[in-house]
Amino acid sequence: MVLMAGSLKVAYDGQQPVMLKPGMYAYGPAKLTHGATCESKEAYVLFIAFEGPVDAIPTRVGK
Repeated sequence: MVLMAGSLKVAYDGQQPVMLKPGMYAYGPAKLTHGATCESKEAYVLFIAFEGPVDAIPTRVGK
C-alpha cells in the first residue's frame, strides 16, 4: 500500500507502528493482522494493490 495524501499510522502484529507520509509505502505479509489510524486533520488517500486473491476480514475498533 502507498499513502497518497494525509498521514497514517500502521501497526502490524509483533512490529513497531510506522507513521506513513505521502509517497511512503508499507508491505504486509498474508494473514498478518494489522491496523491503521489516520493521524492528520485531512482525510488520507491510500492506494492498495494485491498480488493474488484477497480474503480480508475488516474490523472496526473504537470510533
